[in-house]
Amino acid sequence: MNYYYDSPAGRLYVDINADGAVTGLKNSGEGSEKLPPGDARQWLDCYFSGKNPGKTAVLCDGDERNRRVWELISEIPYGETSTYGCLAEKYLLRWGERLSPRTVGMICGKNPVWLMVPCHRVIMADGSLGGYAGGPEMKRTLLRIEVSA
Repeated sequence: MNYYYDSPAGRLYVDINADGAVTGLKNSGEGSEKLPPGDARQWLDCYFSGKNPGKTAVLCDGDERNRRVWELISEIPYGETSTYGCLAEKYLLRWGERLSPRTVGMICGKNPVWLMVPCHRVIMADGSLGGYAGGPEMKRTLLRIEVSA
């Protein structure tokens, strides 16, 4: 089901499956109904109030390598950042496969739930933001929310 959620960062479109798991998030799209009360809405309300909402049920459809990178991203603490290179090193240590920082970045770009699996917390080694599925302004906004919390 497709819903919309009006956040301080703009309108978000949230796809939720029959089990209540978030399967997609976009900042443009369709959603004729406001996101009803439930886990996803509580998570978003908590997040945009500047608090750490913890984890919520998400379903990321992707191959094993993508899911592993998204797992590493999910381990980045609220209010902190990591780099594409650091995640590539962690991937090598945990699974014994070498990934380039660029590959990690491309996998970040495929993340269908880019807020709940917090790709906005992944930045370039030089401190610049890099890309983001939700767009650069959304990435800046989300990082500001977490840093000011």
